[in-house]
Amino acid sequence: MTRGKFESQVPISFQSRGDSVMTGISTGTGLISGIDYSALTDAIINAERAPAARLESRLKNVQSKQAAFTQLSATILNLQTSTSKLASASTFRTTSVAVGDPNQLAVTTRSGAQVGSYQFQAIREASFAQTTSRGFANADTQTVGKAGQIKISNPARLNSTTRLELLNGGSGVQRGNIRITDRTGTTATVDLSKAVSIEDVVSALNEASGINISARIQQDRLVITDLSGGSGSLTIADISGGKTASQLGIATTVSGSTLTGNDLFDVTENFLLSTINDGNSLYQQASVDDLRFTTADGSQVDVNLDGALTIGDVLTRINDDADNAGKLTASLVNGRLVLADQTTGAGTLAVANLNSSNAKDVLGLKTTPAGGTLTGSRLAAGLGTVLLKNLNGGTGVTTQGTIEVTDRTGKTAQINLSSAETLEDVLLAINSATDSGGNRLAVTASVDSSGTGIRLVDTSGSSASPLVVADVGGGTTAADLKIASSTTTSSIASGSLKLRSINEATGLSTYSTAGVSVPTGSFRITDSSGSQFIVTVSSTTKTVGDVLSAINQATGGQVTAQLSRSGDGIELVDQAAGSGTLSVAEISGKTATELNLLGSGVVGSDGKQAIDGRRVLIIDVAATDTVNNVISKLNSLGGRVRATAINTGSLVSPVKISFSATASGSRGSFLIEDPNNVLGVTDPANGSDAVLRVGNSAASAYFLTSPINSFNNVATAVDVSIKAVGANPTNVTISRNNAATSQIVSDFVTSYNTVLSTISTLTAFNTATNTRAILQGEASVLRVQESLSSIVNYRNSGATGDIRSL
Repeated sequence: MTRGKFESQVPISFQSRGDSVMTGISTGTGLISGIDYSALTDAIINAERAPAARLESRLKNVQSKQAAFTQLSATILNLQTSTSKLASASTFRTTSVAVGDPNQLAVTTRSGAQVGSYQFQAIREASFAQTTSRGFANADTQTVGKAGQIKISNPARLNSTTRLELLNGGSGVQRGNIRITDRTGTTATVDLSKAVSIEDVVSALNEASGINISARIQQDRLVITDLSGGSGSLTIADISGGKTASQLGIATTVSGSTLTGNDLFDVTENFLLSTINDGNSLYQQASVDDLRFTTADGSQVDVNLDGALTIGDVLTRINDDADNAGKLTASLVNGRLVLADQTTGAGTLAVANLNSSNAKDVLGLKTTPAGGTLTGSRLAAGLGTVLLKNLNGGTGVTTQGTIEVTDRTGKTAQINLSSAETLEDVLLAINSATDSGGNRLAVTASVDSSGTGIRLVDTSGSSASPLVVADVGGGTTAADLKIASSTTTSSIASGSLKLRSINEATGLSTYSTAGVSVPTGSFRITDSSGSQFIVTVSSTTKTVGDVLSAINQATGGQVTAQLSRSGDGIELVDQAAGSGTLSVAEISGKTATELNLLGSGVVGSDGKQAIDGRRVLIIDVAATDTVNNVISKLNSLGGRVRATAINTGSLVSPVKISFSATASGSRGSFLIEDPNNVLGVTDPANGSDAVLRVGNSAASAYFLTSPINSFNNVATAVDVSIKAVGANPTNVTISRNNAATSQIVSDFVTSYNTVLSTISTLTAFNTATNTRAILQGEASVLRVQESLSSIVNYRNSGATGDIRSL
């Protein structure tokens, strides 16, 4: 044996109890001691791992519980969703709609729609304004041949329509059929059941077949003239108990050829403020006073008109104001506001606007008081006419007075227009004018074909004298009406009288040149001295008046923002008197662009630079432009009118330019001013609003209009869309949708039972195997189960119906 080294000479074996004899060395047993080191090692390791094993067991248990809670939470979430639907009142108000004529109308309901039957009729679909140019050989090569500037605008009309609902003090007119018998004894039935406006009535009367009459509106009355040449009576009567003719003021018989109806227009306290002053409504800033009245004793009554919607609201605000206390009384008399000063003193009753309000003008309170009483001007013009004060962009006639008219025979008449308030007053005075000998002048005055100006025509056929219109006595009426002229032709045309269509109350939601909302953003104004001002239009900027205030506050008087002199936009006037140029540039967004203020100022007749932001599209056409060139120039402006070339198929000049509004309805109507007759467009383009009749009874039916073929909230939460004009009213039945409600209840029951089933499974104890489910004994789960059971079994003692619990 070598020292330090053991060498086995024979194999060593170890036989444990019950084991067979093994040869070789056993690694799990000590060579000398016989100790089982493997078992000992395992025991030591297991002893060391015992805490970790317990933690692993607990972790596994926690993870199992977490999975169980996740499963339970999912079922509870589904129950919560089902419960929310069940708890909503709309669940039990779900409705279904049946339309008798689905080809005529589409009807939808929303939450809150009431069960019942309705009758609707599509009277008219909305249409787009459209007009065409003269013809050209082609669009690509033929030039237009003339140069000129073309303007496209959406001007207000001097002969605007009046809804029948405004007649008879707001009581309206019951629609139906009337019978007319002319002086020859010929009878015709005229259907007025679909008339929306008094102008529709006039058109229907003039188009009546079988009889020879003419109808017109004059001084708020219908005037019917028999043209038949007969000698009998002219009779108009209602049919079958109807009231249409009576309520139109024409149910009568006359022996002569002219039937003049009753006065149909009477402004009452119920009139909305939006219907007065030619639609130029009241502008207010919230929470501040709008008007100040100063009485004879020096007292001041400051009135806040917040929330006023009607003329009656205005009267109430004035009479009940805390500062008033009986000092001033306001009333409505013959379509005018009348203020009576109840105090005594050396002062004079006076009215002033406060806080940028326009109430004094809108309410007609710019007149001069007499004897402590201020009688305002007319609040509304009446049928088929406008107020003179709204012409020339709102400046009206500077000095109303007398005009002198000479027809072409040489007859002359002086016409006193100092008290005229409407354009109709002027036209009637001219048409009835006589010379000093009582001879009627051979001159007729009327609104022109564009609806934006007036035209005087000499009907004498003589050429002995020029046709002359002139102011006399220092007035400016003829000049301001643009008819002051002397001509050897037979007519005098005013051109556009620029009826105001925009005022401080005009909203920005459709103000832009494209007919859409003005976007928020900022722009920079640089005055002629080089000073710069930043103006921000935010989401709180709602009206033109808000924009004017924002600009005037930002510029501090260096640049004045005001309504344009054309009455259809905003104008910026430089007051800095510097040597630079007034300009406007965008900072963010396209706000200035859509307000039509982007660009540089132009020096006006007053020597001041101004930017005229009237809403008009201007095209400069060269004589060498082709049809396609003109179309491209217009369409690049991105306005509310688009152009395209059409081929009419004519053998002569088949190509025309078609001009179409981008927005449907009357809001899209436009006028093309082409003074050089470059494109040969002469007629205005008018769009029509959609008309929906609600109800079938003549006594209760009413009409709704919309610029599109959709009507929201025709009844509560009921929306109607026109698909085609209907010959007759169609029935619409709205009923409870019990199937939908039942499904929601069923979903709740299923979700509730799923929660209980899941809880039962996760908290069960198996007696056969003596094992517990993972959440058995969990207090939180048991509380959920108890709460659900309590809620479902709760009886509501305050409930009034048969069902008091789930």
